[in-house]
Amino acid sequence: MQINDPRSGMAADVNEEGQLKTRSIASSFHYAAAEDGTAYIADTDFMALTSGAQRGILELKGSATSAMTHTRLITMQSTADVKWRLILSESGGAVTTSGTALTPQNMKRGSGNTYSGTLFKGSNAIAVSGGSVVMTGLSGANRPCVFDFQETLILGKSQKWTLSAEVVSAGGDVSAGVQFYEHDAIKGEY
Repeated sequence: MQINDPRSGMAADVNEEGQLKTRSIASSFHYAAAEDGTAYIADTDFMALTSGAQRGILELKGSATSAMTHTRLITMQSTADVKWRLILSESGGAVTTSGTALTPQNMKRGSGNTYSGTLFKGSNAIAVSGGSVVMTGLSGANRPCVFDFQETLILGKSQKWTLSAEVVSAGGDVSAGVQFYEHDAIKGEY
């Protein structure tokens, strides 16, 4: 019996023992960091915010090529009460138009790989609109906030998320960090 790929009509590949070869899109952050050198980390340092509208603090945009970006963890700190929102969007948003580009650090020391997408740091002046809120949280002095996605927040081609902060009480300082990795998408996916 021969198994054919329904898309191409070509015979499925087998190993020397006649066992069907399969390919999985599963990957892991630790493998990407240790083996592939495609896991990254970045943070914004502290920046001052005033009370009022939500401001874009951090934005991660997937590559325009076929790479997929998995967000593992986002950490947030503040010196005042702050409401955080993670906003997912296909396009739009204001952080990339007036943000500062960040170069994420490769977690595999000595690797020459660089992130193929873009990462931006916002400021107190950048308002955020549009998109869909996928998670919210609160932080305050000595109360950090963590969004732990366990690698399940996946960005396809040119998709992005924006992390916004809104100071609830008096003004304060905020900081955010992110851990993420990328891998090539399998043909026909995303």
